[in-house]
Amino acid sequence: MTRPLLVLGLGALFVGCDLKETGEDTYIPTDDTTETGGTTTEVYNVAYDCSSENEKWTYEVRLDGWGGDVTLDIIETGDTKSPEQWAEAHELDQGDYDPDGAWDEYDKELPMVYDWTDQVDSLNTLFTCDMEDGMTWMVSAFDMDGYFSDCTVWGHDISVFAKYLCWESTF
Repeated sequence: MTRPLLVLGLGALFVGCDLKETGEDTYIPTDDTTETGGTTTEVYNVAYDCSSENEKWTYEVRLDGWGGDVTLDIIETGDTKSPEQWAEAHELDQGDYDPDGAWDEYDKELPMVYDWTDQVDSLNTLFTCDMEDGMTWMVSAFDMDGYFSDCTVWGHDISVFAKYLCWESTF
């Protein structure tokens, strides 16, 4: 099920993809925001999709400014039968970028595995499409110097990431 959100100026970015997309960042930088490539490093847009047919999750993140790293944390928050919550941490791969430092793009495809002993962070995921309603995500962006710069959260229970003071993505 896809719930696209209109983001002006980004329509061509995800042409041909059936990804869920966030709205643009409503974060207001403070005076201590690190400058990178002439602009601050902020999460501008997140898109994701799960394909049962291809057995994989796809994630795309666009930053304002250049990033040094983008990470994706996922935690199972909807399964009240389980005494432990499954959690994964993935590093996204840099895709395209603006040579002048205005924007940066990161992405990751995570094939599904079905045994917890086969799950390897940044390589695959134990989460399946039917688990989506019980999952919570956080995307974190780091500037070119490796300092935390911005983050966004979405999903079942964003309070699990409350201590990071991220802005909430809506789909």
